[in-house]
Amino acid sequence: MVFEAGTDPCPTINWNEDITDEQAEDSLGKLVGYVAGCGYSVEFSHRCHARISHATRTIHIDSSKGLKKMYYVLLHESAHMIINLKNTLPNGDVTPYVFLYPGLSNRKMSAQPLDTNRYMVSLVHEELDAWRKGADLAHVLQLPLDMYRYTQLAYKAVGTYIKAASEYCSEEI
Repeated sequence: MVFEAGTDPCPTINWNEDITDEQAEDSLGKLVGYVAGCGYSVEFSHRCHARISHATRTIHIDSSKGLKKMYYVLLHESAHMIINLKNTLPNGDVTPYVFLYPGLSNRKMSAQPLDTNRYMVSLVHEELDAWRKGADLAHVLQLPLDMYRYTQLAYKAVGTYIKAASEYCSEEI
């Protein structure tokens, strides 16, 4: 695809201005529909920790947050769903993201301690990848996205994973 000079390659992404609550609410509805089409459900709960459960195929979103934040977080969690679906084996088993790294693929998850350097780095990598893929998903589904506020939320969220990784990782790399 070739873009002419001066044209916006991502016209649905609002790079500088906030989207409205109405746009966020409409986009949430469209995104919930997309997630359902992938075989997952979305559960909105008051003051829950946003997360995805691949075992139950459920995305949990904190409904006490504003519409825009719920929308941005659902984009991110939906990207985890996409990553998971991409890594599903023909027999239905899921290859954890950590196994996609050389040197880890021949190890059992139970033998892979959660506090190893490679695991923590792969966790940070997946978080970064899910935030990026969330923005890509908004573009593909032609949903509006305030990229500035979305990336600010991503930086804050990924920062917590980086902090945890720095606490768990040994000094030897």
